[in-house]
Amino acid sequence: MAGKSLVVVLMTAVSLIISFLIMDVAFEWSIASIGGLILLALFFLNVGIAVGLTVDSVATTSVYLLPIMFIFGFTPMIETVVPDSDHFIRRLTDYLPLYQNISLHGEETAVPLLFLLAWTLVSFLYVTWAFRKRMSDEEK
Repeated sequence: MAGKSLVVVLMTAVSLIISFLIMDVAFEWSIASIGGLILLALFFLNVGIAVGLTVDSVATTSVYLLPIMFIFGFTPMIETVVPDSDHFIRRLTDYLPLYQNISLHGEETAVPLLFLLAWTLVSFLYVTWAFRKRMSDEEK
């Protein structure tokens, strides 16, 4: 599990660097933005691991990850679907991890980092639960 996670982390870092180079990103790197990217990567890695531990096959993993990736990975697309900024869905997505990472590049950094930390801790709890469940299932 650690080996696969290491490969995912390395591929994420490489693809992120290549994407930033292609897009010619011109923002300054602060400790908060780097910390936010690390927390966001840990969140997605934990969710992927937990789903992989919860399901029984690779095909089922893909099916389970689709709604999770839609909810957590494509949240900026909500602005296109729901243009009204006062809509309940838009206000709800402001608290999701990806939007918290985007808001780190504004003036305030403490609150988005706390939200990202909370999401990452919840994902660690999810991984712990899934791991214990898998271990107890294998013992039977």
